[in-house]
Amino acid sequence: MLISVIIPVYNSAAFLEECVSSVLAQNENLEIILINDGSKDDSGGLCDKLAKENANIKVLHKQNGGVSSARNAGLELAKGDYIAFIDSDDSIKKGYFTDLLAKIGSSDAVVLSINDYKVPKPFILSGSQAIEFMLKDKAHRFGWAPWNKLFKRSIIGNLRFNESEHVTEDFSFISKIFLGDIKVAFDTGGLYNYQDSDISIMRSSYNEKYDSMVLVGDNFLKECKERAPSLVPLAFFALAQGTLFLIYKAREAGLYEKVASFSARLRANIFPIIFNKHGSLKFKLVILAHAFCQKILLARYHKRAKNEATFCHN
Repeated sequence: MLISVIIPVYNSAAFLEECVSSVLAQNENLEIILINDGSKDDSGGLCDKLAKENANIKVLHKQNGGVSSARNAGLELAKGDYIAFIDSDDSIKKGYFTDLLAKIGSSDAVVLSINDYKVPKPFILSGSQAIEFMLKDKAHRFGWAPWNKLFKRSIIGNLRFNESEHVTEDFSFISKIFLGDIKVAFDTGGLYNYQDSDISIMRSSYNEKYDSMVLVGDNFLKECKERAPSLVPLAFFALAQGTLFLIYKAREAGLYEKVASFSARLRANIFPIIFNKHGSLKFKLVILAHAFCQKILLARYHKRAKNEATFCHN
């Protein structure tokens, strides 16, 4: 039994050795696949050095194409029965894969989700139940990133990350897997060391990459209608959350035409959003305001921004 560990690498020279060392310290049979995604620092040379020192490390150097492109390149090279993704600035604790494999073996789960947040005890859900749990989980304990999960190669199959999606592409990939006929085991874990990054795109100013969130939301809704009708109300709830996020981001950037288009998106879906079992009354009132009273909200936003600027100047 072989586990393929795919590590996208981009300008990670400061963290890469610690990351790879933590993987090499595991007791399982592993192949480590380093995808140097056009790094401009010493990451490429460090990848080659690590591969020269360790027979189970493979390296692919490619032009920069983003993390999805790098993960896809790793999937093409992977030979393992199981697939794991690790970010190059993260690390894992001893026993990480042993724990994951034990949970998959005992539960017959095909995906196991684990990270450093604690839950009372391990539990197992169907794929659609897992989607509902994770979308409604306000603490975001498990998240949609692929890096804290172990996948049976057979359930990934020919599925790949959509390289045209630059924001929430992880959600797109994971939700497609969870919409299959699978079981998902959630563990108390605590063996993945996530390095929070201030350069996350979700913290950056609005740019054209955010536009892909609309496509991700529409595709998720379409797939729920086709494969899991019970999740359709939750898909509309997720669409509303995502659109509201885009409104805030576009407004902060002064892109008011974008704000108007996202408000129109809320209006076009207002009935399935408002008459929805998901979402609080307060949330629905906020949605109504942003769908139909955007001019008033923008005027208030400009007034507040002006007052804050005056206060700072004084």
